[in-house]
Amino acid sequence: MSLTGNNMPVYATNPQNSGGSITNGTGAGAFGADTNGVTVYTAGSNGSRVYGLLLSSNDTSANNVYLYIKNGSNIYPVQ
Repeated sequence: MSLTGNNMPVYATNPQNSGGSITNGTGAGAFGADTNGVTVYTAGSNGSRVYGLLLSSNDTSANNVYLYIKNGSNIYPVQ
């Protein structure tokens, strides 16, 4: 894609650092559903870009984490 006319690229002017916490009391969720969802980041009105996510656990058993984008009542699983 090329810029035409007087179009200028738009860069992030206010970088954000956000996070969420999944605790023992959060409960189990289901893939493709907003059951017990935890908000990690809320996009700005002009859109946003996420460069990375970090997850960690000190639990001794396996855990599944489902990532999705929610737009209103629509849920888009990230696979």
